[in-house]
Amino acid sequence: KSAGVPQVVLPVWIDTYDFAIRVEYLGIGVWGNRVAAPYVGASELGTAFLKVVDGRESAGMVIKAKSIAVPFQEHPGRQVAFEKMTEILEL
Repeated sequence: KSAGVPQVVLPVWIDTYDFAIRVEYLGIGVWGNRVAAPYVGASELGTAFLKVVDGRESAGMVIKAKSIAVPFQEHPGRQVAFEKMTEILEL
C-alpha cells in the first residue's frame, strides 16, 4: 500500500482471500487467481497483469493506489496502527 502501486493479489490461505476482495473493492488492484485459487493459472494471471498494467481501468487504479498510499508514506504502518488504537482507546 505505501508504494501506491496497483496490486495483483494471489490468495492461497483462507485469511488472504479478504485482501483480494479488498483491492478490487477499493479499485487498487485485482484478484489474480479467482478461478484457479489457491493455485495460479497462466492465462488468468496474464489477464490480471494486463488489466493492472495496461487495461482500461489501470490509470484509475494507479491514481487510487497513490491516494491511499499518502498517509502511509508519512508514517510507518506501525505508527499509523498505534495512533489509531490509541484514538479508539481514548473514546
